[in-house]
Amino acid sequence: MIAPPQDLSDQTSTTSKGVGAHQAHLNASVYTTNIACETCHVVPQDYNSLGHIDSDKMAEVLFSGLAHADSTLAAPVYNRENATCANTYCHGNFLYSSAIGDVRGNNKTVNWTKVGSGESSCGTCHGLPPQGHFNFPDVYNCYTCHGNVINPDYTFKDKSKHINGKVDL
Repeated sequence: MIAPPQDLSDQTSTTSKGVGAHQAHLNASVYTTNIACETCHVVPQDYNSLGHIDSDKMAEVLFSGLAHADSTLAAPVYNRENATCANTYCHGNFLYSSAIGDVRGNNKTVNWTKVGSGESSCGTCHGLPPQGHFNFPDVYNCYTCHGNVINPDYTFKDKSKHINGKVDL
């Protein structure tokens, strides 16, 4: 079975660490397209590859790619004990420098087992507008400058341009 709706202990609840937010990450959401497995795990060549299904029967979380989009910032980390992810680009660990200043995300620490509880609702990963964003009369109308990403009703026009490691203008 790939990406548990059921873990190795036959648990199916997202409150189980083995299930958690797997499906929320692998299926496109209102905010983004799906997140690739290799963003958080080494994808094994075979089922019985070393480090895949071994003695502890727990997946090894090794962030790469989009999770660590800015290597100048703190490295992403998963805390197995309390099931939290911290310092991931995807949840606001970003800094974009521009001529007018630095735009920062909120760098939210999220709980892997609190699916659907607001861990990733709009405005949690970055402010509305993000901290340091330059101010102009229409600053709350994101679509004015980011119209290739978001619509006037705040639905996403192109989810592949949100949480992609770039500022799309």
